[in-house]
Amino acid sequence: MDDSTPRPAKSRKELALRLCVLLAATGAGAADPVPAGSGTFTVGTSRYTFADAVAFQTTRLNSSPGERMTVVVLTPDPIDRKRVAAAVDADGNWTGSEHKVRFILRFDSGGKLAFGMFQGDAKNIGLMRLASVASEVSVSDDQAKGRAALAQPADFLGEPYTFDLSFQAVVVARP
Repeated sequence: MDDSTPRPAKSRKELALRLCVLLAATGAGAADPVPAGSGTFTVGTSRYTFADAVAFQTTRLNSSPGERMTVVVLTPDPIDRKRVAAAVDADGNWTGSEHKVRFILRFDSGGKLAFGMFQGDAKNIGLMRLASVASEVSVSDDQAKGRAALAQPADFLGEPYTFDLSFQAVVVARP
């Protein structure tokens, strides 16, 4: 055997070590992190891809005073969760605006989509026909997980739009 030919392992310990090195080198065995947010929003010829999400609780703009709602914000860029938590006041009003492109979903305490809006590139598109949005959400104290998708394209000033968004977002608390 020349020096470039691998030698057979002499012991179980050496075999285990070689297996660990191989797994580490190939990334096998490591779980891929679950993206906090994913999906797309398309309006006309513009397409936006979302890669991160965060959630927080609010009592603002509710039909039932005092009802806790969950707001999920998806963005194309990484979200600073500490900054979002600091920007949510005692009533759940979010004053954050560091993301120029974002999709906001607000779910009532029963998990029903109550509001949705896309903001970006000088477009603010509010979802008016929520009945055409297929959505689901489960919320715990620290996580909001779900999906929202438009069943059929809708219209914004003559431009068709559609979206399909998924999220597994941390619910941030005020500091």
